[in-house]
Amino acid sequence: MKRKIINILMSLVLVASFFVVEHDPIIVANEKFKGKESEYLVKCAQRLNATQAAECAEFKTYYQSLGKAILTGSSDLKKEVESLKSNIEQLLVKSEQLTKEIESLKNQQVTINNNLKVTENNIKAIQNDIADLKLKIEKRKEDIKKRMRDSQLDVNGDRKFAFVLDASDFDDLLRRISVLEQIARYDEERILLLRQDQEKLLDEERELNRQKEELISQKNEVIEKEKQIAVLKDANQVLVNQYRTKQNEIEAKIREAESNYATIMANASKINTTATPESINQISDSNKTISGFGPVMRGSWYRSAGTWYYPASFGGGVHLGLDMAGREGVGQQLLAPANSIVLMTKSGCPDYGSLGNRCGAPISSAGNWVALMTELKGTTYVFLYFHLANRGITTKDFVAKGEVIGLQGSSGSSTGPHLHLEIIKVGDFPIQQGYQMFKDRGYDPALKAGWGLQTRCEVKSPPCRLRPESFYSS
Repeated sequence: MKRKIINILMSLVLVASFFVVEHDPIIVANEKFKGKESEYLVKCAQRLNATQAAECAEFKTYYQSLGKAILTGSSDLKKEVESLKSNIEQLLVKSEQLTKEIESLKNQQVTINNNLKVTENNIKAIQNDIADLKLKIEKRKEDIKKRMRDSQLDVNGDRKFAFVLDASDFDDLLRRISVLEQIARYDEERILLLRQDQEKLLDEERELNRQKEELISQKNEVIEKEKQIAVLKDANQVLVNQYRTKQNEIEAKIREAESNYATIMANASKINTTATPESINQISDSNKTISGFGPVMRGSWYRSAGTWYYPASFGGGVHLGLDMAGREGVGQQLLAPANSIVLMTKSGCPDYGSLGNRCGAPISSAGNWVALMTELKGTTYVFLYFHLANRGITTKDFVAKGEVIGLQGSSGSSTGPHLHLEIIKVGDFPIQQGYQMFKDRGYDPALKAGWGLQTRCEVKSPPCRLRPESFYSS
């Protein structure tokens, strides 16, 4: 039992040493950025030139490695938690076993106490019997002494002698002498039997006292054993408490790590790694002299389908832009409405598509297309031109108001030459902020505004869709 206690105490020492060990995740070191993360997060959220963009791309790799290191560390911590849970489970099982042992020992104590009571009662009974026998022996002794005195009187008074001499003949004489001898022997035998009974009772009393001492020894041993098991149980509970404390600490670290990882990933998504076109800074100033948007198509056109819904003759359904059918057909010039930066372009689709044609990815069915971003009177907009001809699409980063950016076509899901025009209100802020939003939202030309009627500015905040008819009429 002492060895068990020593083993438990040794386990406590091992647990204490285990708690001192820290398991820090391996972080990819980069002295250039280490300790300057906040500084670079701010720096890389701004407009960048080519050199800055390259540096921020390097920082983004480093910064994301921090998140990966946190995930690795979190995974290791989770393994520790699982190990602790397993240890706790084993300790709880052991604690339950110790509790059962203590209950068993308590039951043994009750049994021993009951046996002690029975033995003590038996000892008292035997002691009473011995006392009674002693009285009987003493009484027998007194009776013999009295008879001897009486016999002495008989001898002195010639009574006993007369009893013998009164025999009628010799045989009668012998018989009378034998009777006297038998009486003497009977008294001696009775005394001897009483003494034998007394010795027997004394032996029983000694045996019972021996049993009593043995029971007391057993009881003391059980009590000592119960104390030792209680020590083991307490030590076991100490382990459980320490394991649980450690588990709570690690789980808190895991929650912190997960929170830090989420923060890092959120921040990483905002790190700009693309150089901002130099011309973007010119747009705010150059458009201040513009009173409104210029035409998006050179020459005459008519509305073949309005915004939000197709005409009933075409089957109805949701339509998120204005279809402007240029009367000159394929090749009619399309123009920039204001000084703009070219966000994205798509080419490679045939000039003529067909209903249901899917060419135009990442804007499926749009055919060849161009996305421009501009700012007018403090508000940033995106103009989307769909179904262009495959030729004549601008390759510039910056286009001036009225400059040709492409040609009318019928590419993608289209049944005839026209321009499908969508206008997205990005927000009431400068184009620099709008361009950053474009990058933050994964270079989506629609800036994650969505593609259903719920994207209308009349039902949601920017980025949202405006009716091009508000600016253009045939």
